[in-house]
Amino acid sequence: SMGGYLSGVYALNYPNRVRHLVLADPWGVAVRSEETKGRKIPWYWKMAAAVVTKFNPLAALRVVGPWGPDVITKVRGDIASKFEGIYEDPTVV
Repeated sequence: SMGGYLSGVYALNYPNRVRHLVLADPWGVAVRSEETKGRKIPWYWKMAAAVVTKFNPLAALRVVGPWGPDVITKVRGDIASKFEGIYEDPTVV
């Protein structure tokens, strides 16, 4: 989840400010297997990770500004159908 990701990144960047961090059911945080523990990460993956981690996952959506809802509808059309029964006004979702 996004909260688990942010918590983990914060704890890694500011270890002197975090005494304990408990992540309950953190999606996307896999346990390292014995066979992957000794592997070295290639330099190009490290460089790509350094660039990507500087950006917020929603930065691209913020860049498109007022067209954001249209982009979401085109990319993830299923999101509106998941929440359409919650609000009376169909333009809210």
